[in-house]
Amino acid sequence: MEEFIFKGPYRNLEEAAEYCGYAPRTFREKVREYSIPRRGDEKNRFSTWDLDRWMEDPKYFITRNRHAAITRRPGGFTPVHV
Repeated sequence: MEEFIFKGPYRNLEEAAEYCGYAPRTFREKVREYSIPRRGDEKNRFSTWDLDRWMEDPKYFITRNRHAAITRRPGGFTPVHV
């Protein structure tokens, strides 16, 4: 397996999956399950710091994002102009 040269603090999905020891498809499922943050202008990068934190303590992301989900408006809300 050829080793890639990592530059900067961000990785794309394939690089992040390899870094964490998962196949890309499995890693994509983990991203959804644990709400691992996506970074960058197009939200298509993963911070190495976030990946390290997730591998150290996966529950960190579940707990942190559960509070954010509670404070959001429920889906389907449509403002009405009177």
